[in-house]
Formats: sequence, structure tokens, C-alpha cells
Amino acid sequence: MDRKEPISFWNRELRIPWQAATLVLLLLVGLPVFGWMKLTAVPETQKAAAKQHRHDREDRLIVMSGGTYYESELREGWGEAR
Repeated sequence: MDRKEPISFWNRELRIPWQAATLVLLLLVGLPVFGWMKLTAVPETQKAAAKQHRHDREDRLIVMSGGTYYESELREGWGEAR
């Protein structure tokens, strides 16, 4: 045994505790999921504003001249032009 050459760096046995492996796995999966949820979440104020906007605008949309307009705007005009 004394004559045997030492174990090289690449041939060493590596033991990883299961708690550490579980923690790393949870971080690798959990962080992207948490980030995706935060990026795609719409704050309640934006939801309320969108709901109010839909309620205020029951008009039809009309597409003409490369733009999209509400029917009431075309019939009555915009606030500044009235």
C-alpha cells in the first residue's frame, strides 16, 4: 500500500449531503418560477383601471387610415377639438 501512487484529483470520491443537494435543486427550480410569477403578475390597480376603462368604453372600435378609433370619438370628436 505504501508504494501505491496517491489518488489523483479526478479519481476522488465526492459525497454530497442530501440536504445540500435538495437545497440547490429547490433554488434552481424555485427562483426562475418565482421570478416568472413576479414578472407576469398584474397589480390590482392596473386590473381596476382596465376594468373601468372597459366599462367606460362600450363603443365599437373602427380601424381606418392606419389607426384604431372608438366610434364615439369619430362621431363627437376629441376633447381638444370640440
